Amino acid sequence: FRHAGLKAAVLNLDDAFGRELLAALPDGVEGLGYSLTPGGARAAGRWLEAEVTSDGEGLHLAIASDQGQGELRVRLLGRFNASNLLAALGVLLVRGLEFDEALARLRQVRTVPGRMEVFGGGRQPLVVVDYAHTPQALEQVLQALREHCRGQLWCIFGAGGDRDPGKRPLMGAVAERLADHVMITDDNPRHEDATRIVMDILDGMQAPDAAYIERDRGQAIARVLAFTGPGDVVLVAGKGHEEFQLVGDERIPFSDRRHVQILLGEGQS
Repeated sequence: FRHAGLKAAVLNLDDAFGRELLAALPDGVEGLGYSLTPGGARAAGRWLEAEVTSDGEGLHLAIASDQGQGELRVRLLGRFNASNLLAALGVLLVRGLEFDEALARLRQVRTVPGRMEVFGGGRQPLVVVDYAHTPQALEQVLQALREHCRGQLWCIFGAGGDRDPGKRPLMGAVAERLADHVMITDDNPRHEDATRIVMDILDGMQAPDAAYIERDRGQAIARVLAFTGPGDVVLVAGKGHEEFQLVGDERIPFSDRRHVQILLGEGQS
């Protein structure tokens, strides 16, 4: 933020470091602060704040700023995405777009394939496909989805073979703690015994007998969607955008995204 020629900085004032950066901005650098807390950004010369509500379809942001007010509804999930949207809005504003035009641009935002990607909803369960394949990532995604869940939260996941086995029981513990129901399935077993991988995951659970196990990933997704309905949220975690399953030396075509779309009767993309 001391780069020669820097004209503006868009800063998250919900973060202590963001507030430090704002206080230390050199003379002549415009600071725009954003916050999800009422009154949390007004220390900046230019500011954005939002009250965030969520439902089974996405986020609603009631936005106030030094340039006006507006609303934004998007098919994205998680408060972190609300913060990201304010950051993007701030960048558009310091680049010279009018407030209403910048909001209109953000209404066109779509998820990155396989990253908290949303399918279904309405009269169907809300299904989210995400690349989360570590304990930390799985925890963050499940916590984000809980605030959108009016019914039961399901987690479908596995763990990769020939990779760190220490994370497997940790992922089992996270899924058991944060989801209402857990379905364990295969996720690129490679050259390992897939049954051993499942057992490693179960080792981290206090009530392993409560977990569902279906090694066939397609069948695992189909079984969970058959159990669920409106208001439920299903996380399909681990593979995200990938379009294959690695089994031994084989690269078998498989896509979580396409499989979910077919089961929900949605057009493929």
